[in-house]
Amino acid sequence: MTVTTYVMPPVIMMIAATAGYFLARELAGKKNARIGLLLPLALRFPDAHPHTMLIMAWIPLFYVVFLRYIREESPKSAAAVGVAWGVAGLTHVMGTLGIGAVVSVHTGLKLLQERSMRTIKNYAVILAVGIPILMIYWGPLLFVYHAQTPNPYQSLVLGHYSLEDFTADMASFIFMPSAWIFLTGIALAGMLAGAKRRILREALLGSFAGLYLMGAFFILAGSPLIAYSTRMYFFALRAVLVLAGILKSSNSAKIQSSSKELFSLP
Repeated sequence: MTVTTYVMPPVIMMIAATAGYFLARELAGKKNARIGLLLPLALRFPDAHPHTMLIMAWIPLFYVVFLRYIREESPKSAAAVGVAWGVAGLTHVMGTLGIGAVVSVHTGLKLLQERSMRTIKNYAVILAVGIPILMIYWGPLLFVYHAQTPNPYQSLVLGHYSLEDFTADMASFIFMPSAWIFLTGIALAGMLAGAKRRILREALLGSFAGLYLMGAFFILAGSPLIAYSTRMYFFALRAVLVLAGILKSSNSAKIQSSSKELFSLP
């Protein structure tokens, strides 16, 4: 237990920094990629718990491959999404449910825009790769223990958490604690950037719609704890928006600098 307490936080931080670096490369370009190394620590400090591994490591890594998948749909990128889904699902149940919802809703929205067999085939690849990995955890749970939780009080946890509470949480997730108010401003800029960039727009829309529909379903089904736990995705979504905001700010600075140089010419 002592080893886990002292060893796991640095391990989680190393994976989170690596994920942040590649996420920054996807969103803010190679020049700004180093920011991703420090961003995880700016948003959260790791502790020795499986849900922290999911929050800080596996969900950000999922968004790295998910953004690449949106940029260029292919069996290879779809397989990478399937692996990320499977690994996240082995860490925590929300890795299975949340990523599954995000990818499924993204696929559904894509099919509404363009009825492409390629999208269906790539979604099938994600399922074919991800489900066998997930069954390492879900297989015994479903077929040996018949999905019965050892904690009989789990269904009572957060019984007061309503659909209105969940909606408010989803709508206000971007507003971080006052200590990180400047990051909130950058994230808001990232939200504006997301409306203009197809890849970012599709990733955010699939995420918000997928997580919201999943949470609403579980609240109506009498399991509000699942809906409450969607906040595990807020860390990665905030990181995505902050990095998108940094890129927008960087581009704006370049434009202003170029304008000054242009008008200062003799």
